[in-house]
Amino acid sequence: MKRRWRDLAAPTAAFDPVVTWPAVIFVPEPALAVAGLARAIRLGGTETAEVWDTVAVVELMRRLWGAAVALDPAAIQQDEGRCFAPLCHPGALA
Repeated sequence: MKRRWRDLAAPTAAFDPVVTWPAVIFVPEPALAVAGLARAIRLGGTETAEVWDTVAVVELMRRLWGAAVALDPAAIQQDEGRCFAPLCHPGALA
């Protein structure tokens, strides 16, 4: 049986600190991933998550997706900036 990311177990309250870079934007259910990380952190521990600003800062990716959408408007559905936008701005991870 193939294991999925959410099936991976970590002991409760086993880690401090926990750092994700930039994993949270690549999982299909980021809120569940963050909840799992929070469970694995010991009381008083620290969880740090980092994301890429694929919406504004990563210019190369913006150009790539701009060209893809110009060639095929349906490509907008795969645009990483669009997919990651809910988490890729100041305050979103709070």
